[in-house]
Amino acid sequence: MRAPATWPMAGILTGVLMLTTGTVSAEPYGHRGQGLTRFQERLGLSDDQVRALHQAREQQWEGRQQIRRSMMAARRSLNELILQGADDTAIKAKTAEIQQLTGQALELRVKAMQDFAKILTPEQRTRVLQRHHRPHSEVDLPAAG
Repeated sequence: MRAPATWPMAGILTGVLMLTTGTVSAEPYGHRGQGLTRFQERLGLSDDQVRALHQAREQQWEGRQQIRRSMMAARRSLNELILQGADDTAIKAKTAEIQQLTGQALELRVKAMQDFAKILTPEQRTRVLQRHHRPHSEVDLPAAG
């Protein structure tokens, strides 16, 4: 069964948001890695847009990390319940907790994608969509010639 088309886009936009706002954030602002520079060039992002992406990510960072920590703890707890032979009620309750956390994580992801889309111009959104619709093997290949 094939995943809905929105899931790959969610991954792309989340990855793009992470790339532009977090994966190279340990470096000083003026000394970012080549990935950010390439991305900024490919989309034609202005310095103001890059700053806006950073700000959007920073606003959501703690919430995303808290949900991530809670999910990890809940999964460990579920594994322990299963291995300890807990009854179905306890297992179902823990499963419901994980499903609730998964829903919260998805809501944050959607919010991040919406924030990302608001920062881009219509032309930049079109470029992201075009890259999304290319086969995975062609996404980062250099141009022929």
